Amino acid sequence: MALGYKVSYPPEDPSKRIRLYSSISITYREGSVMKVKSFMVGGIYDEFGSTPYLDVDNSVIASVEAARSFFEEKHYPAIVLVADSPDTVEPVIDVLQEIYGDKVEVISPLTIVRNVRAIISNFSVFMLVVASTSLVVAGVGIMNTMIMSVMERTREIGILRAIGFSQKDVAAIFLAEAALIGVIGGLLGIALGVTASIALGDVFGKMFQVREATTPIGQALQITYTPVISPELLAESFLFAIAVGVLSGLYPAVKAARMDPVQALRAE
Repeated sequence: MALGYKVSYPPEDPSKRIRLYSSISITYREGSVMKVKSFMVGGIYDEFGSTPYLDVDNSVIASVEAARSFFEEKHYPAIVLVADSPDTVEPVIDVLQEIYGDKVEVISPLTIVRNVRAIISNFSVFMLVVASTSLVVAGVGIMNTMIMSVMERTREIGILRAIGFSQKDVAAIFLAEAALIGVIGGLLGIALGVTASIALGDVFGKMFQVREATTPIGQALQITYTPVISPELLAESFLFAIAVGVLSGLYPAVKAARMDPVQALRAE
């Protein structure tokens, strides 16, 4: 029986340290009966660091014979191989696949890392599609709001033209309102976007973090997700929101500027 580092040296209580060649008892349930089996500690592993699917430091590892006796099973669902370094993982996988072919499924932490990164990349593409759709919806919403504003303020437009406002002046008023909507939307979007990015970064970091990656293999499996938020990006996002507002309000502004002053004054 071999113990993981934290099993032998529990960080929460160092006084419960388990020494090499000492005897340990394992209590387990078989049906409704509690049973106890004793084993001798034949090895203690050095600190390894957890992986996305296996925490070696908190594991108890037994020989095949001991495990079969313990679980009373003739078969075992998986075999764990520990490579000397991350560089030897792929060659080992190639050899195993060459020997066993499709009879076994070989999974490595590095493969999991690649899959996770592919998922994150696909998630980024998905978020780009969602952002593009949101942009179209926002533009249509601003345009609809401005058109309704023009219809409701028809008489006001007629009064402005009657007291000397030119078509450019009227168009500028409605464009300014559309830009103001873009400013408000941009500020709210930046605040929500920054908050969501930081929150998602923490979530992804906790989901795929290798705890206490102090060894080379553990460090190679480390996955981090840190949002890139720079002043330049925030400024570009803010200006882009204003541009969307202005472009969306362009048609309603032109429509208001070209309105016949006489017909506008007659409107109720």
